[in-house]
Amino acid sequence: MNMLADFYHPDVLHEDHLYSASGIYKQISSESDHAGYLAYIRGLPINDLPEVFGLHDNANITFAQNETFALLGDLLKLQPKTSSAAAGSLSREEIIEGVANDLLQKCPAPFNIQEVSKQYPVLYEQSMNTVLIQEAIR
Repeated sequence: MNMLADFYHPDVLHEDHLYSASGIYKQISSESDHAGYLAYIRGLPINDLPEVFGLHDNANITFAQNETFALLGDLLKLQPKTSSAAAGSLSREEIIEGVANDLLQKCPAPFNIQEVSKQYPVLYEQSMNTVLIQEAIR
């Protein structure tokens, strides 16, 4: 309820109201034109800063650490669990190479973009053809 009180009160109607201490998140002037709105939007950070949610700046650090731990944990799960005591067993590198080769064999062949473009030309009337070509390129 405390967070709602920060955004739902009479002060937000004033043009000089700031939603954050840094001043990045502020009230847009009611007299702004289209270019003014676009300039404000372009000035916003791509990733919201913790301060807009009432969090400390260290929240970004904690988030990054958690993401790193999750990534490293997933990488550790990819490691094969083999014992080197078994006679005739494969080395880690050979196991990883085998898994990588299996994955490569399961991957479909790339699309022939020229052939797809011939069959589904990019036309104004057929906007889905444009999407199809873009997805085939990916």
